[in-house]
Amino acid sequence: MGPRSLPPPPAPQIDMSEHRVSLPEGPIVVTGAGGFVGSRLFKYLRENGADVWALAHEPGDWRLAGFERVLTADITDSQAMAALFERVAPRTVFHLAAYGAYSQQMDWRKIHATNYLALADILEMVAQRPGLTFVHAGSSSEYGLNSDAPAEDAPTEPNSHYAVSKLGAAGMLRYFGRVRGVRCCTLRLYAVYGPEEDSGRLIPTLLRASLEGRLPPFVNPDISRDFIHVDDVVRAFVTAAVNLAQKDWGTAFNIGTGIETRICDLAEITRKVFGVREAPQYGTLRQRDWDVTRWRADTRRAAAHLDFRSSIPLAEGLAKTRDWMLQNPDSPTSKGSNSAT
Repeated sequence: MGPRSLPPPPAPQIDMSEHRVSLPEGPIVVTGAGGFVGSRLFKYLRENGADVWALAHEPGDWRLAGFERVLTADITDSQAMAALFERVAPRTVFHLAAYGAYSQQMDWRKIHATNYLALADILEMVAQRPGLTFVHAGSSSEYGLNSDAPAEDAPTEPNSHYAVSKLGAAGMLRYFGRVRGVRCCTLRLYAVYGPEEDSGRLIPTLLRASLEGRLPPFVNPDISRDFIHVDDVVRAFVTAAVNLAQKDWGTAFNIGTGIETRICDLAEITRKVFGVREAPQYGTLRQRDWDVTRWRADTRRAAAHLDFRSSIPLAEGLAKTRDWMLQNPDSPTSKGSNSAT
């Protein structure tokens, strides 16, 4: 079935006024726009007057409720995607559609079909449109067990089907950029958090508990993550589309803060910022099979080649996110209902 439109909207406010960047050439398509990062990117572009279309897998996603220019299609359906390219004739594509990033998404065939095979189909369509810019959402999971600030050309040790599929996708982008002459790149995202994140993730769970003056149970206190606010990530996508030089076509860039935050540090920041008196309880949650202890980004390439650096400190980002939850108490993120996409 071809793309279908959803009904029109009121819009949210995304305050990135201190970090305005030039907009990429339109029409723009954001795939995976029903997801956490994709919806935020679509809304930012729309609010700043871009000629942008959202592509979601399911009609009626809560993050896109009420918005115009929302299309639905399965990205593994090559005919539906060809119809979309004909209809919209995009000049910029932000590809954030993926499967397998959530613990409940375990169908390995679907992981590879969505993250790798569908991407090959889409890139063949992109290659037929000279001058089109394609920015792909990769993952820090591509490094797998080699997770402590690896540079983009460091050895990779993928430790899940999802990691393998995303690493394969990055290799495909390199081929299309270097050999086929497509203006494209991969952004390897670290631990993105912020408004509209899936309710079961760590930060929404933490902030909901803080509203009740408590902390949730934690895993090992020494596990670390590189937490980056979603608005910084949105800016990274837009900056990459605008600033990508020909010498970097096909290149992967790490998108994080470069700051290692341990779970015990996160707990103490939360206690300090929100006045939570309860002491944290560690080791009460089981660590996931693919989790590694240290996980942070080497951000030097993104700074040097794209002129991108994160700008929202963790304490500020947590406060902004909790404020959003207070202003949107009926959202799945705020209520704690399932919102995985």
